[in-house]
Amino acid sequence: MKKQNNKIVNEYIKEISKALTCSKDMKTALLHELEQQARELESKVQSLTADDLYNEIGSPQEIALGFESRADIEAIKKNATKYRKAKIICLISSILAVIAVVIAIVIICSNDDYYSDTQVNSTIEEVTS
Repeated sequence: MKKQNNKIVNEYIKEISKALTCSKDMKTALLHELEQQARELESKVQSLTADDLYNEIGSPQEIALGFESRADIEAIKKNATKYRKAKIICLISSILAVIAVVIAIVIICSNDDYYSDTQVNSTIEEVTS
């Protein structure tokens, strides 16, 4: 039963995703919220159907047409901004990691100019004085 409910929720979210015509970040934020609502309904209903989701949350077409007029649209926009910032931070971190690896490879593969070849010559006399 749980697998069947999970499959129905996933299909429902995919249908909504296809119907939405907004930015990717906005879509991600809205889909995340709708998935949470669907999971809450899934936990209340033992045998979930697509009709249950359509009746409680709305059809994918209704959601796509009316998402701008939602009461919580500002919160969704704020979440979309967070997703965008998180993507930018991940991208910058990845680029910096690649640059660090390239620099490390260059240093390792280069000649030994980066390493000091000094030798320590100490005698017993120098140590005791």
